[in-house]
Amino acid sequence: MSGNTTEKIPYGFTSHEKYAVVVMDSEKMEAVKLMFSLCLDGMSLGQIKSVIESQGIEYPAKYKSGWKTYGDRCFA
Repeated sequence: MSGNTTEKIPYGFTSHEKYAVVVMDSEKMEAVKLMFSLCLDGMSLGQIKSVIESQGIEYPAKYKSGWKTYGDRCFA
């Protein structure tokens, strides 16, 4: 990072309101943990999206293009 937080910040993180640093967003990070857990259980991206939406979690669609996939399954 160039010391400036205007670069794209990954889902699960946010810029600090006072300092020019990136910090974890606890609420969104719980969603990230859930998504990875569901992925490791073998769910497709569509199934994961359905689960998180049913729990009222905003789907991070603007970050989806950066996800690695194999067919319609995500992998670590």
